[in-house]
Amino acid sequence: MPKRLGFWRNHEYKRRAVSKDVTGFVGWKKIVELASQFKGSTKDRDRALYSATFLTGGRIGEVLLLRRDNFEVTSDEVIVRRMRLFKRYEKTGEWFEYVDEKPENRLARLYKWDREQEKYFRRRYETKTKIEYRSDFSFPANEPLASILIDWIERSDDYLFKGYKGDHLSYIRAYQIFRQVKIDENTHLYPHWLRAQRASCIISFYGFKMEEMMEWMGWEELSTARMYAKFGLKTLTSKMMNRTYPKEAIELERKFI
Repeated sequence: MPKRLGFWRNHEYKRRAVSKDVTGFVGWKKIVELASQFKGSTKDRDRALYSATFLTGGRIGEVLLLRRDNFEVTSDEVIVRRMRLFKRYEKTGEWFEYVDEKPENRLARLYKWDREQEKYFRRRYETKTKIEYRSDFSFPANEPLASILIDWIERSDDYLFKGYKGDHLSYIRAYQIFRQVKIDENTHLYPHWLRAQRASCIISFYGFKMEEMMEWMGWEELSTARMYAKFGLKTLTSKMMNRTYPKEAIELERKFI
């Protein structure tokens, strides 16, 4: 593993399994409370970055590219136009990778046995990044955190979150900003947690159907939506409350008590 430099020398980077960390929407109170943890001279910018990441549900790299021109603010809604989409690729070629032993990780299912070569192989692809944009979407202007973002948009003239050289903030700087906040005693805030929270919010609070949520988030694969969109115990239980049960069943049960 290459030697870690600068910020990463003293801070471990750990790839998060969002599907395990997120068990449902934590609620608006918790989301707003986390925003209040940002302190110091840059707290307005940091809270705006936090708000933009949650409200758009975008990947942090997509959020950092946002400019003032991406937004149209009305009295009722905030419209986001031409937000860049990452992780879009097109295939340019393919080749086969051969190994002597079948891996014992999640990629194992991809490897097949080649009798002639007497090795395991899997098909690999050469790709290049596709420049794609998310379909225009919006959220209510009176939604919690929206006022923080709207104020910052009005104060901006190009990139919403500028770096020292006039370009947008770097990934590392954004990561440092989010680490100021703790979700709980053991977990620092990280951008992708907010993306998963937004998906859960869209499903559990607003009641979007899965297909509607996929369109709003700009997702193409149902498997991706299922991984992020957790209803949570509280939401699922609430759907079972305040129901009227058959009188015959209640009366029969009373005979047993």
